[in-house]
Amino acid sequence: SRSGRIAEGKLDDPLLAEQSFSAAVAQAGDRPELLEALDRLYARLGNWRSLADILERRAAAVPGAAEQAEFYNRLARIQMEQFNEPVRALGSIRQVLERAPEDATAIALLEGLTEQRDLFEETAEILESVYRTSRQPERLVSLLARRVASATDTVSRLEYRRTLAQILEDECKDPTRALDVLVDAMTE
Repeated sequence: SRSGRIAEGKLDDPLLAEQSFSAAVAQAGDRPELLEALDRLYARLGNWRSLADILERRAAAVPGAAEQAEFYNRLARIQMEQFNEPVRALGSIRQVLERAPEDATAIALLEGLTEQRDLFEETAEILESVYRTSRQPERLVSLLARRVASATDTVSRLEYRRTLAQILEDECKDPTRALDVLVDAMTE
């Protein structure tokens, strides 16, 4: 919208620009350049709810998986940092990983979510799959060790230890550490 560009650029009036671009979207629909302008303006104004909505709409409006993943990563970060909604952020991170299974930003966000006790198992399960697929055995070992430590029942602990020992032996080529894990399992 011409009036939106003028309000944003020449007048430096983000509120007027937002109103102009919103009116243009209402009239013309979710055109990429209009959504991009609203994205920029909502971020500048700190209007996080509206920005979250625009990011979802932008993700739906672009055909490329990489672009969609970028929008969902930004959405996840807002859901975590601005809304304190880690469960919703986890949903957005899943959207990223469906489009870009080895996305470093999404993986880092997931790793951060493992610090939340109520989400640990769910995020650990996703990360385990990511680490296996991307062949990161040392990260997988670290994650499995945390799963052993957090398991509340003996059966789960034994299963995690068995898997941990197998990864140590087969992928890390460290039979000594694998044996130590199995000894710990037998002494439990």
